[in-house]
Amino acid sequence: MVEEGVRWIVMGEVNDTARRLLREMGNQARERLPSNPTPDVVPREVAEKLELDPQAPEYTAALKHLLALGDIERISDVAATEGRYRLTKQGLHRAHEIRWWR
Repeated sequence: MVEEGVRWIVMGEVNDTARRLLREMGNQARERLPSNPTPDVVPREVAEKLELDPQAPEYTAALKHLLALGDIERISDVAATEGRYRLTKQGLHRAHEIRWWR
């Protein structure tokens, strides 16, 4: 019973972290639009802007969560927590929704 409660709390934190990352990645993609027509983002830069530790397990879990949801896709072959990603159409849409929800 305790395990389920702990797992739920951790997932809640991951979802919140993923939501924050996605919202800020949407902002980053919009800022780069004139010079970069594709929605390429660098999550590590976003994490640092949000004062998240890119080495923290929550950050890695949030990236994996967004990948699993199909909101982002990796476009570089470096380590999972490094490199460039691309927001998918779905990810752009969700980032926009989150932006206006808050």
